[in-house]
Amino acid sequence: PYLHALSLHDAAVDTAKASRRWEEELGFRPDYYVYPYGEYSLAVRDMIKKQGFKAAFGQQSSVAYPGMDFFQIPRFSLNENYGDLDRFKLIANALPLPVRDVLPEDPYLLQNPPYVGFTLDSSVPDPGNLNCFVSRLGKVDLLKPMDNRYEIRFDQPWPTGRTRLNCTLPAKGGRWYWWGVQLLIPEK
Repeated sequence: PYLHALSLHDAAVDTAKASRRWEEELGFRPDYYVYPYGEYSLAVRDMIKKQGFKAAFGQQSSVAYPGMDFFQIPRFSLNENYGDLDRFKLIANALPLPVRDVLPEDPYLLQNPPYVGFTLDSSVPDPGNLNCFVSRLGKVDLLKPMDNRYEIRFDQPWPTGRTRLNCTLPAKGGRWYWWGVQLLIPEK
C-alpha cells in the first residue's frame, strides 16, 4: 500500500507484519527499508525509524552524500524509459549537489502550490549554471534572495500525485552535480 494513504497506526502494523514475514521466511529482519513507490511523509519516515531500521530509500533522483538524512536516501530510476546505457553512465558519474534548509520539509504536501527553497552548499563551484526542473511542469525560474539560497514560486496549483523536482549543475569532465526530491500532492 501507499503508506502515506494509511493511518500511521495501520502503516506501522503493515511494516511490522512485513518485517515478521522476512524473519519467518528468510531468517533475518532487514536493516534497510524502501518506501513503497518511493513515497512517504515525515510521519512515515519517523515511524520507520522507530521500527528500528538503519536507513530508508525514497525514489527521488539524486546522489547520496555525507550528512544527508539516512531515512531519505535517494535512488535513481532505471526502467524501460530511463534505463539505457547512456542514462546509466550519466547517473553513475553524477556528483552530489549538497543542499540544506530544504522547503518543503515534508514531501507529503498539504499546501498547493508549494513553497520550494533550498540552500546550496558553498563548496559547489559555479552555481550560476544551476537549473531546476519540475516533472509535468518543465524548467522553473530560480529566485536567489540571498547568497546560496534558491527559491521557486508557482502561480498555479500542481496536479495531484507524484511530482519530482530535479536540480542539476554541469561539472568538469562531462559530469553533473545532481539533487532531487520527490513530492506528493494528495488527492482531496
